[in-house]
Amino acid sequence: MAKYWIASIVLLLLLCLALLPAGAVVSYEIYTVRPGDTPENLALRQGLQPNEIISIDAGPWEPGKRVALMRKATQAPAPVIASSPIAGANAPEKPRLATVVRAGAKIFSHPGGGEFLFQPDPGSKVIVVAEIPNFYGVMMANQSTGWVEKWALSIVGPLDPNWFSKLFSSGQPAVIDEAFRYLGLPYRYGGSLPYNIDCSLFVQRVFAANGYHLPRTAAEQSQIGVAVSYSDIRPGDRLYFAMKGAGRIGHTGIALGNGQFIHASSNRGCVAVDNLSGNYGKKLVAVRRF
Repeated sequence: MAKYWIASIVLLLLLCLALLPAGAVVSYEIYTVRPGDTPENLALRQGLQPNEIISIDAGPWEPGKRVALMRKATQAPAPVIASSPIAGANAPEKPRLATVVRAGAKIFSHPGGGEFLFQPDPGSKVIVVAEIPNFYGVMMANQSTGWVEKWALSIVGPLDPNWFSKLFSSGQPAVIDEAFRYLGLPYRYGGSLPYNIDCSLFVQRVFAANGYHLPRTAAEQSQIGVAVSYSDIRPGDRLYFAMKGAGRIGHTGIALGNGQFIHASSNRGCVAVDNLSGNYGKKLVAVRRF
């Protein structure tokens, strides 16, 4: 049975290889599923489509299952990427630009399509790191590039060249990396991993993976750590909100910097990134740091 299963996997990998465009180079990385992973959020984090993740072990999707992640690179011309720590030393020089978002702007994983990533609020600012005909590539909170049509942005001007190092020179990047593993995991009040999660369980699990113990509820968590002023919020700080008023804490998330945070959102129905502007900023009542 084991030999039959291995042979089936080999045939499936060969079929995927045969379907690739001419000139493509392909390899596979073996990945072990962790708590909080879903095919959708793993594909999003890895820059893949869900059908490019191939099961190696038989059985349901659950922690411990091994999968193969397709790695392919074509010989087609790549988009021109602005010089940045992400693009690499060989990228052509081009100043990163701050832009103001117009109403209706939507950010996707690929120019003209792919996974829907985020819809920023009109008037908020994003960072342009790449440009191709009809599309800008913008910096996402997890340091990847999302794509938006040019009409949806209004260029403001070049950035401070040290903006990236300033943004991540403080805070807890390991916490941010762990938080993005849960991106797209469905929301459910009470949470039951690995199938779904709520806001306080999300924060509890992210910090537990980094060696910090937190209680289960948002109100209890808000009593742990050092109080931080709103003007000094750094990536990895814990945010607590009184969404129903009266100062009663009932929601939590993790700051990403640049006015954004990640949380298990009942409104979005999953773990998602939102801006601290607008209603969330008005409801923020506590910031805590270990």
